[in-house]
Amino acid sequence: MTAGFRLKQIVISGFRGYGPEPEVIDLDAPVIILVGKNRSGKSSTLNAIEWAIYGSEVVGKKMGIEERKGWQVINLAAKQAAVELTISTPSGDLKITRRAGKRSSRSDDTFFYIDTNGKQRGSESELWAKLGLDAKDFMSSVYLHQEVIRDILVTTPKVRRDALDRLLGVSDLHALQTAFDSIKRSRYENAIGTMLEELENLIEARTKGYREDIEEAQEEAPTIGLTKSDLTLAGLRKQASSVNRLIREIARKAKVKIDKISLPSRASEYKDFMGDLRSTIETLRSQNPAAKSQRNLYRKRGELEKLSGEYQYAAERLREVRDEIRSIEKRHGKLSRLRKELKNLQRQETLITSKLNQISERISIVEQTITYLSSLPIKTRKVPCPACEQPVDPVHLLDRLKVVKKQASKEVKDLVAKREDIASKIRQTKRTIANLEQLFKEDLPDAEASCNSVVRSIAKAIGKKLRDSDDPLAAVDDHVEKIERSLERNKTLLEEYNSALRQVEEVLDRIDLIGRMLNTANKIRQVQAVTKSSEWKGLNQQQSRLFQILDDIEILSRAVARVRERVTSHKLQAAGVRIVEYYRMLVRRPDFDSIEISQQDFDVYAVTNGKKQKVISIFNQGDMNCVALSIFLALAVNQGSEGPEFVMLDDPSQSLDSTQKLRLANVIDHAARAKQILLATMDGELATHLRKKISRRKYMYKFSDWDPTKGPRISEA
Repeated sequence: MTAGFRLKQIVISGFRGYGPEPEVIDLDAPVIILVGKNRSGKSSTLNAIEWAIYGSEVVGKKMGIEERKGWQVINLAAKQAAVELTISTPSGDLKITRRAGKRSSRSDDTFFYIDTNGKQRGSESELWAKLGLDAKDFMSSVYLHQEVIRDILVTTPKVRRDALDRLLGVSDLHALQTAFDSIKRSRYENAIGTMLEELENLIEARTKGYREDIEEAQEEAPTIGLTKSDLTLAGLRKQASSVNRLIREIARKAKVKIDKISLPSRASEYKDFMGDLRSTIETLRSQNPAAKSQRNLYRKRGELEKLSGEYQYAAERLREVRDEIRSIEKRHGKLSRLRKELKNLQRQETLITSKLNQISERISIVEQTITYLSSLPIKTRKVPCPACEQPVDPVHLLDRLKVVKKQASKEVKDLVAKREDIASKIRQTKRTIANLEQLFKEDLPDAEASCNSVVRSIAKAIGKKLRDSDDPLAAVDDHVEKIERSLERNKTLLEEYNSALRQVEEVLDRIDLIGRMLNTANKIRQVQAVTKSSEWKGLNQQQSRLFQILDDIEILSRAVARVRERVTSHKLQAAGVRIVEYYRMLVRRPDFDSIEISQQDFDVYAVTNGKKQKVISIFNQGDMNCVALSIFLALAVNQGSEGPEFVMLDDPSQSLDSTQKLRLANVIDHAARAKQILLATMDGELATHLRKKISRRKYMYKFSDWDPTKGPRISEA
């Protein structure tokens, strides 16, 4: 353990309440006070210190702190969390760096520290050893938060004892005693007593099982062509030599290069030999020229069948286009005739339109004349004609004009109907022309190009130039027939080849049976040799030694317990005066002027005139918090220069009234003479008292205007 650790500086970015941009906070003062409202980043600053040192040890459920479950280390607006913590020591500065990325893999996390000699190191446990504290000890004896207050006062005796052990610095002795006590003497005595019997039963059962395996192998041997004389090491070598010659002959005929295979000289080598042989068989299967040719022929046949289908589709499409052209030409005539017919229809439409215009003008004049004549007051005498000024009979002319108008209107109606019929024919003719033009300009060339493209692919696939007079499908069928004949020839070769390989595998089965039987016989000899070994004979001696070790462990456990009790008692006595002093400074109850910690039940008692009462049963929450603060600060101060010389207090004024807050400021001023104090509070009243009462050099930082993406705004208060 290295003494004299104090906080000097911290640089935080992307960690919890901090944004992506780095924030540098100078901690090089006896007292550092962080002031701000809830959710302003104060606790994130304290958390950053413990995370820099302990990493995942203080994240999640490991600490038993409810709020740590599902702890979000990285700010949602940042890609990574990074903390650089500088700690001063008597021999120089120690700089810790920890980073975490957003990926799930922990390989993205970074941790290292630069020691006082400037050397980079990556061992977390080495750093913790330098501090003299693991994560739980740090959380109980350096970092005061509400869970520590709870553990000291209101939980079970075991939890209280564990918390006090960490505050007193004897948690290692506690852990050592627990480890010794976990070794149950009776369990080991019973285990060693039954071990020999179990070993003997195991040897007998294994030997019996191995002999049954040998008998089964001897019964199976004749069914695969083996005699009793073959079930020996010589028989194994004979079979191995035979199969080696056979497989090399197969490889020679197939013109496949294979690796040299070492023959087994001992039964234990047969599995490696068989593995090499099986690998060689796979090589022969995959590299056999006939198999390669077969695969190529299948591929070629598949390609041709695909091209045949593509050609049939393309040819069918070409036929459909041509049939559609013929069908249209049969119903409507060829394109040139349709274009002439369209021009003729358009001329007729123009003539009819011109005639309609003339008739319309004539009707207009007639209507005007009828209007004029109808307006005459006297229609019995002649009047000048509006057009030629010749005398006319109004009545006679009016009747005549009405007849003319009726005839003209009928003619207009007939001409309009005729023009509409012609317009319909024009539209139909245009559609037919457009359809034919589409077929001639796009569909037919595309269909012919597709068909020709497939023909060229067929020609390339069969390696033969196709003339216009050739039937591509017939050429494909002819080539496929040749492939089928080649496949049939290859099939025969492959069957012969695989038959030879099956003969090899049959020999492998014989080798496997011989090898298994020989190895099983070796196992029987090895198992039986156990009872004749010096180790077996020395088991009784080891049993006696074990009993002696168990006796020694009991002695050690009692010794550790005595040391632990003495250290605890000594430290409690040494700190007792200061605990009472701080208690009286904070509480000042006339009914209970002192407190003490019982070493029997590890509870905290209020004391007056020799009478004791558990504080949890009579004190209010504010007084209980004052009791916990008294114990925590007194024990921290009494540690002297052992380990870290700083403590962190997170909102210590919870449930305290105005008077107690003022007293707390005085106690912290007293504690700051021995320890560096880092305190975070949202309590403006406490902050005011601290500003006035802390006599040592202090830094006070105000946390405000917290933003979820940028983090807190930090200024000197």
